[in-house]
Amino acid sequence: MNRYLYIIPLLIVSFFVSCEDDGVYSPPYLVSEPSDGSIETGVSGTFPYFLSEDISGHRLTMGIKDQAGIYSMDQIAHIELTFAASNWEEQLRAMASGDNELNATLTYEGSVLPAKVGVRIKGGLAGSTVKSSYYVAIDAVNNHQLLNGYYTLMLNSIEEDPSCLREAIYRQCIRRYIPAAQVNFVNVRINGVDQGLYINTEHIKSSFIDEWFVSSNGSRWRAEPTSKADPNKVGANGTGYCGLNYLGETAADYAPYYNLKNKSSEVEPLDDIIAVCRILEKTPTDSLETAIRKVLELDRTLWFLACENVFTDEGGYVNKGGTDYYLFWNKETGLLTPLEFDGKDTFHGKNVSWDPFYHADDTRFPLLNKLLAVPSIRQRYLAHYRTILKEVYNPEYLNPLIDEFASKIDSAVIADPRKTFTHSDFTTEISTLKQTIMQRSTFLNNHASINVAGMTISTAEWEVHGTAWKQPASTDSVMVTATVGGTGYASSVFLCAGTGMFGGFKRLQMFDNGEHGDRIADDGVFTALINPQRAGVRVRFYIEAVKGNAAKTRSYMPAGAEHDVFTYVVHY
Repeated sequence: MNRYLYIIPLLIVSFFVSCEDDGVYSPPYLVSEPSDGSIETGVSGTFPYFLSEDISGHRLTMGIKDQAGIYSMDQIAHIELTFAASNWEEQLRAMASGDNELNATLTYEGSVLPAKVGVRIKGGLAGSTVKSSYYVAIDAVNNHQLLNGYYTLMLNSIEEDPSCLREAIYRQCIRRYIPAAQVNFVNVRINGVDQGLYINTEHIKSSFIDEWFVSSNGSRWRAEPTSKADPNKVGANGTGYCGLNYLGETAADYAPYYNLKNKSSEVEPLDDIIAVCRILEKTPTDSLETAIRKVLELDRTLWFLACENVFTDEGGYVNKGGTDYYLFWNKETGLLTPLEFDGKDTFHGKNVSWDPFYHADDTRFPLLNKLLAVPSIRQRYLAHYRTILKEVYNPEYLNPLIDEFASKIDSAVIADPRKTFTHSDFTTEISTLKQTIMQRSTFLNNHASINVAGMTISTAEWEVHGTAWKQPASTDSVMVTATVGGTGYASSVFLCAGTGMFGGFKRLQMFDNGEHGDRIADDGVFTALINPQRAGVRVRFYIEAVKGNAAKTRSYMPAGAEHDVFTYVVHY
């Protein structure tokens, strides 16, 4: 159910949900209705797997959780496929250009699945003839059959990456910030013959959506040219057509460029894509942020773009503008979200000098071209970019992770009878990978747009009746404070608050003037008040500080906002 936050009119002015910092704001006093597109779920709500509540830390965080089950990184799992015919490889290659599958018996870690699975060569015959990649449909014969909760396997041969680590490292890192497929390493045998080391990549299906969203009840597309696309009009990647480009007002304008994988109950799901494209194309820059938030999950989109750029994802939206990303329309929030898909083409030395605004001047990439032209959105994007560099894209974090993963697979690489590179190539490529990371992180940290200090938010907390972190009752007001300092001064500080597990936030101005609940003027502690909420309502919030420099540099606490936020549930 979509509801809205309103501000109690304590002054004779209106509250504006503004993207600018010179608007007029009433005191930040939140009333008890969910924010735009939220799910009103308190302590009894069902959490997706990758959404975790740290009660002691008063945080609701998405993505920080170890992989488990068939995607556990603890050891290399063993998968065996047994086909009835000895010429299975010849048969698979003969049907590689279509979607037909060859049935096989699947054994996972010694356990045989009751029904046969369907197998086909992944990606047609575009890859090597030495070691193919495979798509495995677990439910091909029995549509109720699952393997530890999953309907499919994607077994990638890693033949183009002698380090064998790029996709695993990339996804391990970006899962802190955006929904990203799980991956792990497996050993594959077919008809008793060892096929060597593979990387097992989670497919973007309903099971993936359920891990990250409150439900999979929404429409999902792969943004790619379909068979209806005119090859003389659009290239293989769909650049300029599949990138949320405005193409017209009818579904027929978009159907050739978005491959529908799952349909919600809507009559015409493409209407949700058209709405985003229309706003990106037609809305003036000064009102784009307010308009786009009604149809696009803006903050997650910025994290998505920043992740692809930092890690130089050649297969992603920021490089192709189409083909290798998905879109999901979340029925519960009514918002569209881009999803990262192909992570194998990352960490390449030739791309160490990708600019943080790579393709932002290209009108064929509207998520970059339109969004990053808005000053407030641009500064939010840069704040997220700096967080990624500080937390994961640096040698201090990545080199030990690379060494850990390399040690897990070293013996498997040596034993792989069908690898397309030597063990020496493997060790050399790991050194090359580390060198690339050093060069890219150095380039980015010295970039004029990145090397800008924002305000420092050193502490943030809430209190009830003078007690920090106390769970409020339905009659209690909650005081939120944030200590803001650093070089320069803060032109504005905002409490961004919402209710429910998911959904939008409203920006409420915080004060350090000795009024509006603030205790001491000009002490660097900014204050906002949240008024009593109904019992069982979950409140989420984070702090945004805007520096008084020309760029109006943004800082956040928690730094991972909006997927990492403070939270409390009103006591019953």
